Amino acid sequence: MKLENELTLQSKENERIKAENVFLRSQFQESKDRENELLKIVHEMKRNIEELIRSQNRPDKKHKKYLQMETSAPSISHIDVEPVKRIVPPTFSMNTDPIAFYSFISADATTKLQLHQILIYDTVKINLGQGYHQDDGIFIAPRSGIYGFAWTLAVSSSGWVSTEIAINGQKYGRASVDGDDGSHGYGTGFALANVNAGDHVYIRMNIAGDPVLYGDGRTSFSGWML
Repeated sequence: MKLENELTLQSKENERIKAENVFLRSQFQESKDRENELLKIVHEMKRNIEELIRSQNRPDKKHKKYLQMETSAPSISHIDVEPVKRIVPPTFSMNTDPIAFYSFISADATTKLQLHQILIYDTVKINLGQGYHQDDGIFIAPRSGIYGFAWTLAVSSSGWVSTEIAINGQKYGRASVDGDDGSHGYGTGFALANVNAGDHVYIRMNIAGDPVLYGDGRTSFSGWML
């Protein structure tokens, strides 16, 4: 009878673990879908900005007309036309190489996390522009511009964590997550910032704590230049 009870309890525990795994996979997929949607929005914004820049550099048809009149009638001493602004090509070259990175923590963090401890996302999937450094968790901006940053958090059912995004040591944004009894906690932070070349951007603890901060892709840090 005792063995049957133990088998029954073990079977229930296995079912609970299976259900928990299904829930975790669904939450992870939702986080990935949100991140993919953000990337689509950013890419669309970048295309619109590039098209606006190209359109500003094109001479309009009205200016082309008067330029043709001046060059085709050299014998006429005066033509009463509107003044034409000189179209001066830009003297600088615009670097349009993309800058983007995506990283996550590979293993669960189970030790106490100190105040202002930088979270190190040791697994890097994308690092266009080589701005993110997986050895210390810091992104160093290769170029000045507007950047978007997103970070996700996953803690145990009894865990709680508060983080902030910092730029050159100054808090810029904050995200927290609290695990409910019986279920894990998930959270996401997002920020847009005007970043200068060489600025340091990273995620750090806003309050000291000792949660189980889950890895394996569930706690991530990503960024891209618009």
